Amino acid sequence: MNLFPSLAELIKNKKDEELYEPRAPIFRSVEYQLSTIVEKISNIDNLNEEEIKNIIVRQHQMILNYDLFLASEKSRGYAQKLFTNKRFLQIFLQIVGFLQLPKDEVICINKLAYDYYITSNKDSEISDLLLQISYQINNVLVIRLSGKLGMNGARVLSMIANSSFKDEKNVHRINTFLVRYNYELSVQDIIDIYCILFERFTHLFVYSMLESKQPNMTEVQLRHFDNISLALLAILDSMTSADIKKILYDYAFILKLMRTNFSVRFSLKSAKSYKRIQEIIKEIELDPIDTLIIP
Repeated sequence: MNLFPSLAELIKNKKDEELYEPRAPIFRSVEYQLSTIVEKISNIDNLNEEEIKNIIVRQHQMILNYDLFLASEKSRGYAQKLFTNKRFLQIFLQIVGFLQLPKDEVICINKLAYDYYITSNKDSEISDLLLQISYQINNVLVIRLSGKLGMNGARVLSMIANSSFKDEKNVHRINTFLVRYNYELSVQDIIDIYCILFERFTHLFVYSMLESKQPNMTEVQLRHFDNISLALLAILDSMTSADIKKILYDYAFILKLMRTNFSVRFSLKSAKSYKRIQEIIKEIELDPIDTLIIP
């Protein structure tokens, strides 16, 4: 069964917006600047709840422009200060389910939650509030993942899976979560999780293959790492030969672009029982035009 229909999009032909370069902050609102909002929120005990709600409703597009002003340390600091204010988070949690948030704002919330989640010496109440907010905006995904990971695991992975605008970061963070997951995950469990999280397979495969085993992994983590590898092979082998060729072409092309010493997850040529994959690798490497190599 083809788990990921019509997949291959060539990485070298990414749209400009997928190769986003950070820009200086652009604040479209004339009512507030983010710094003004933060200054006002710093005196939050003197504001009534309705006033704060109105600020959020009117200004959430600017407040959640976190990834659009990565070039500005001050602006980044403003956003982080807002999203570590407990009263602000409590009120934000009350109304976030009523806001119509575009995808970029959803990612910004997940990023803010993720950045705090991985912080050492974090405040547990702030961390929980951020996770609750993330759950509100990811609730459909949480429900789908909960059958495999339980509610707590699903809440965390749904946040992680949408915490960056960069596909490679999301793939790496998802795989890191799966490797470190406390309970056993079978190959089928991992396949099912990938099918929930990804509509297309190319980026998942390519960026997963660019990962390698880390030192000091526990026995369970090593099994999870190997099960991810087996899941990737099983998904790839389930596809049409045309789709396999497109995905492997992308993989080989990225390896060629890297032009430096690197390690990969495993050698595809060692998977000799997957005969169709082996034949396609030979076709790609024999192409006189591109001179691509797949380890």
